[in-house]
Amino acid sequence: MAASCLPCTWLPAFELDHALEPLLLLSSNRRLKLISPLSCNNSNSTSFGICNGFSTIRKRRQSHANQAAAYSASDGKTTAVSAKSEKVAPEVKRRVVVTGLGAVTPLSDDAHLYYTKLLEGVSGISQIEGFDCSELPTRIAGEIKTLSTDGLVSPKHAKRADNYLIYALIAGKKALADAGITEQVSGELNKNRCGVLIGTAMGSMRALKDGIDAIKISHKKMSPFSVPYSMTSMASAVLAMDLEWMGPNYAISSACATSNCCILTAANHIIKGDADLMLCGGSDGVIIPEGIAGFIACNNLSRRNSDPTKDSKPWDSDHDRFVMGEGAGVMLLEELEHAKVTCWNHLSGSIGLGAVACIESSALGAMACMEKALTNSGVSRKIYRTCEILVRQPKRG
Repeated sequence: MAASCLPCTWLPAFELDHALEPLLLLSSNRRLKLISPLSCNNSNSTSFGICNGFSTIRKRRQSHANQAAAYSASDGKTTAVSAKSEKVAPEVKRRVVVTGLGAVTPLSDDAHLYYTKLLEGVSGISQIEGFDCSELPTRIAGEIKTLSTDGLVSPKHAKRADNYLIYALIAGKKALADAGITEQVSGELNKNRCGVLIGTAMGSMRALKDGIDAIKISHKKMSPFSVPYSMTSMASAVLAMDLEWMGPNYAISSACATSNCCILTAANHIIKGDADLMLCGGSDGVIIPEGIAGFIACNNLSRRNSDPTKDSKPWDSDHDRFVMGEGAGVMLLEELEHAKVTCWNHLSGSIGLGAVACIESSALGAMACMEKALTNSGVSRKIYRTCEILVRQPKRG
C-alpha cells in the first residue's frame, strides 16, 4: 500500500475538515468513518483512504486563520459598511385570479346557468333512477340524469371510466372554454407551467366493486383498468394527458373539504412560482347501490322520499340529515400577469387563502380560516374588524 494512502479506520471528528464532509458518515458514537474510496498513488490498492488529507486540512486551517486575522485588523468596518449599503428589494407576491369556471351538476352542465338556477331556488334533488332502490329507506339524491360527452371525453374513457372521472374531464374542459383558452391559445402556453389538481372524496367505488366481483369468479376476469381507474389521482392524470400539461399534477382527498383544499393548494403553487395556470376543483359520483347503502348504514341520509325538491335543508330547524349528490366543479386559476396575456376577461380579482384543521363543532375553526384568507389577501385586521362591527350593529329605526 502506498505511504500516502491510509487504510479504512475510525478518526476523531475534530481531526477532519468540512471539505471532507461529503465523504463521511456520522456514527452513533460521535466519531466519523470514511465511506468513499479516494484515488491514491497505488493503482492496485482498493482500500478506502485519504490521499494527503491531513496536509490539505492544515493548509486550509492556516488560510482560515489568516483571513480571520485580516478581518480583526480592519475591525470589521469595511464589511459593516458594505452590508449596510445593500438594500434588498421587497418580494412581489404573485397574484392569483379566477379566469374560468366549469361545472357538471344535476341542474346543468353550464356553470353560469347552474348558478342562475340556484338563485331561482330550483332544486336538483329527485328520485334515484340509476338503479332499483325500492328496498332502501333513502330513494332520493342529486342525480345527474343525462350528460353528453361528445367532443369532451374520448370514447374509450366514456365507455370504461367511472362517472367521477367523466365529470371531472367535462368540467375541466368547460372551465378552459369559459376562460377563452382555445386550441390556438393552448398551443401557445408553456405547458411545463400548467397543472391540474382535481380531487375526489370517494374516488371510483364502481371500479373497486367491479374488481371485487371479478376476482370472486377468477383472476382472469379482472380488467386491466380496475386498478388505474380506482386511483383518486386518475381524473387529474387523464385530464393532464389530454391537454398535454406537465406542471403539478396530483389529487387531494379530504372528505367534504376536498375541492376547497385543491383550490387552496393550486393557488399556492401559483403564488410560489411552481405554475402559471392551474385547473383545480373536485369531482364525485357515488350514487350507486354501494354508495347509498354505505351512507344509510351511517344513519346520515335523509329519508323524506315523498317530496325530494323540498329536502336538503341544512340550516332549517326541521332538517333531516343530508342528501347525496354527484357532479364536478372546476376552476381555472391563473397568475395575474399571465391572465392579462391569455384572457382579459378574468372573473374575479386576487383571491385570499386560508386553511385550518377543524376538530370541533364551534365556529372558531371557520373564523380562523376566514381571518387567514383576509390576511393573505392583504386586507388589514383593522379593516375587517370594522366590517365585523358594522355587521353586528343592530338596525336602527
